[in-house]
Amino acid sequence: MIQLVKILFFVALSTSAWSQIPAQEEIDYIYRSHWYFGPKVATNGFGVEFNYEKRINENFRHGFHVSINHLKSHKESRKTNPFYEDSKSYIFGKINSLYTGHLTYVISKKLFEKKRFSGVAIRYNQQIGLSCAAIKPVYLKIKEPYVQDLSVKPSDERYDPNIHPEEFIYGRSSEFLGLFDSKLKLGLYVKSGIQFEINRNKSKISAVELGFQLEAFSKKIPEFYIGKNKNVFPSLYAVVQFGKNKI
Repeated sequence: MIQLVKILFFVALSTSAWSQIPAQEEIDYIYRSHWYFGPKVATNGFGVEFNYEKRINENFRHGFHVSINHLKSHKESRKTNPFYEDSKSYIFGKINSLYTGHLTYVISKKLFEKKRFSGVAIRYNQQIGLSCAAIKPVYLKIKEPYVQDLSVKPSDERYDPNIHPEEFIYGRSSEFLGLFDSKLKLGLYVKSGIQFEINRNKSKISAVELGFQLEAFSKKIPEFYIGKNKNVFPSLYAVVQFGKNKI
């Protein structure tokens, strides 16, 4: 994930340096509203987001942002049960999955205006708002070891390392199992990034945004049975954005 963020950053930067050659072109329309969405990858997961912004003046826009993310930890270690050839991998010791949704206020400042159709416009985007974490229990397929009778099917059970030793774990269950048992927790979300807009059609938005994000909660999130759980989740991110400018 870190390498992908670095590659996108240097590609956007080099494109910007090449394309800002002065050239005469038609007068711009005054676009008063802007919306865009796209997939996001981060050093601690992935997600999708949507932004809507309105023009304040020549340099500033403001609006709101919504997104959904699946957070993953660098401590995750996948295992399989050697007693079964067809066993599925699972994350050892992980008792809860973490999904977060965000609703934030956005302020966007123009840093560099596009000088030609093939140029790059650069903006600085800052967000602050709420994060809502859904802490979903992990379910695994459990089956007694050495049982080779195909008529004996594994059962889906909520993962508890106290009663589910490794040799009993047949594999992972559906990610949707336990969704309605999730617990919700509110927190703070902040995000700061540089947006490189590269679309030649000025009524449309095609951009890459790179930056830093952080979400924090009052108490630690119990992701793992053993180990150091956290209540603060910082990460680098890269998002590809598509949308439209409206007059």
